[in-house]
Parts: sequence; C-alpha cells; structure tokens
Amino acid sequence: MQTTANSIAIGEKQLNHKIIMGTDESKAQWANPALKAPYDFKPKLDHDVIVTNTNQANAESSLGKSMEMVQIKDDPICSSAGCTQYEHPKKKGYPMDYFVPNFGQDKEIGTTDSSLAIAEKQLKHKFTISDAPKSDKKDYFVPNFGVDKDIADSKNSLEQSQESIGHTWTPTQDVNGYWNVPAPFANDSYNYHNRDVFVQLDQ
Repeated sequence: MQTTANSIAIGEKQLNHKIIMGTDESKAQWANPALKAPYDFKPKLDHDVIVTNTNQANAESSLGKSMEMVQIKDDPICSSAGCTQYEHPKKKGYPMDYFVPNFGQDKEIGTTDSSLAIAEKQLKHKFTISDAPKSDKKDYFVPNFGVDKDIADSKNSLEQSQESIGHTWTPTQDVNGYWNVPAPFANDSYNYHNRDVFVQLDQ
C-alpha cells in the first residue's frame, strides 16, 4: 500500500495533476447519466396487440361465445420473483433423535490405520499431527524496495514517448467512468451503436 501511495504521489507530481476519488465531486463528475433516464414501465399497447384484441372482441360478439385461453405448453421460465408457482408444500417437521445402528469402523479407515502402523514400524518413527499455530504473525517489518521495476519501466517509456511526440498524456474517463485507452489509430471506424462498450479507444 505504501509503495502504491508513493507511486501515485510521483505520478501526480510528474503530471501536475491531483487524482481525486471517492468524493462527492468525483462521483458527480463520473456518474452514469443512464441511471437517471426516465423509463416508462406502463407503455401503451402495441398497434398489432390492439388490432388483435379488437378482432377477438368482434369474433366473440358475432359468434356469441367467449374465447377461453387453454395452456398447451409448459409455463415460461420463472419471473424475477422466483419459481413461486412450483414451491414444495411445507412440512410440519422431520424425524429427529431416531436410532442409528453402529456397524463398527469403516473398512477403509481400518486399512489406513494398518498401513500407518506398518510404515511407523519400518521407519522407526511415530507419526504425530501437531496442532495448528494459535495465530499468524502480525505487525512484522516489511522492507520497502521502492517502485516496482515494471512500473518504473512503464513510466520511463511514457516519458520518452511524450518527449518524442511532444505531447503529454492525461488520463481521462468517459461518461460511464471507464478509462480512455490510447490506440495506435483513430477510432472513427469503430461502431459502438446498440452494444455495450466497456473500454473507449481514443488517440
């Protein structure tokens, strides 16, 4: 944790940018606007449904009979409330404290004990299982070896790239809170319509 905090401090100093997370301002900045979109949970009936209902009513009126729905297939999958229509009837209780016969030691347990006794006799050593330690060590010294080599290499590569192209990369997030990742070419040819996008590519 200390190494990560040191790396963040170094990055903030190099980029002259303070990373802020978990505050009301940052949450408001990266909030997902889709969560506030109004949804119509009681939309108007589809035109085809209205026509079907009208035709059914006209047919029932002309024939003098009311159509009754008959289920000829299984019920559809359970709703979000669960499979409540197929619940087992609740029982008052289950048998308890009933007699269980003792058939003696399991054969495999006896074979294992016999094999252990033979091995102890051959090796002249008594196999003893020790108890687990009461607790693990706590508050012990952890050396600080500095920034991880991979992180240092990545930072060095970033600095060289920024210097060679004369551009400072500033990480940004999209409206959904996902980080925009640099790509080797523009993303104009990508089409994100009608599907989920988890990573936004950008130059």
